[in-house]
Amino acid sequence: MSFSGGIDWVSVMNAIYSWTLNGSGLPSHKVVWAQQDAPRPEEPAIVMRLSIFDDVGSPWADHEVNLHSFSDITITGVDTGADTLTAVTHGRLTSDGPVKIETTGTAPGGLTTTNEYWIIKVDDNTFKLAASFLDSRNNIAIDITSAGTGTHKLVDTPNTLRAGEEIKHFSRAMLRVWLTLECYTSIGVGMDMATSILNRIRSRAALPSQKEILEDANIGLYGFDRVFALLGVRDAFLFEPRASVVVQLTLPSEEAETGTIIERTEITNEIPDPDHVFTVDAAIVP
Repeated sequence: MSFSGGIDWVSVMNAIYSWTLNGSGLPSHKVVWAQQDAPRPEEPAIVMRLSIFDDVGSPWADHEVNLHSFSDITITGVDTGADTLTAVTHGRLTSDGPVKIETTGTAPGGLTTTNEYWIIKVDDNTFKLAASFLDSRNNIAIDITSAGTGTHKLVDTPNTLRAGEEIKHFSRAMLRVWLTLECYTSIGVGMDMATSILNRIRSRAALPSQKEILEDANIGLYGFDRVFALLGVRDAFLFEPRASVVVQLTLPSEEAETGTIIERTEITNEIPDPDHVFTVDAAIVP
């Protein structure tokens, strides 16, 4: 089974089409995919096929921090009795953080523009703020004593994460694809025209403009097979000159899922090693 997930096949096929078209020098309507329903173009023309998909080596794992950035959220209301802030469809979840408060005036009482906070989601339109990640998990909100002045906003920080999605795991692989180009030409002109068109694609492959088309779609050119001349069956009575070449391409494939580094979010009296006693807000596994 080939590892072909995580590939934008529309972009790949568009890039292959542009690369073949530019290399051949043919008009745009004379380079087609074999699966197209349109009438067959008049010769000379090229038909493209993606035929074989094969893994190059084995998939490998990779990881990175999954930062949770978001656009500034305007706070439209402050409820000192409930210690809540209102922002319609704020999109935050409990324990998102750290986040900060920005204001054009003075911050609501109990909050500052320098401290970092963690979200306690009340509903889709309201939330509270906690002084630490652990407080947010235990629903311990900061006491808001006044509405402040000016316009307040909730903003992210360079370290904002979402609980349970702090890291992203990747499974990456390299896929090799066989692209078959078949060129057919007019009856009676011989096979030299068909072979020369395909050889032109091959000879132009090292040009910067041709390489850029593939590289912009993350496609690597692995190599060319020989250009073969052959007679193709046009219909029940006629043969036509054709040529064929197989081009090997490589595509990076990537699948991803989020994961967590949180092991425990409660203070406990567990002492894993009597010689190393410590107290933490939230124990994590690096």
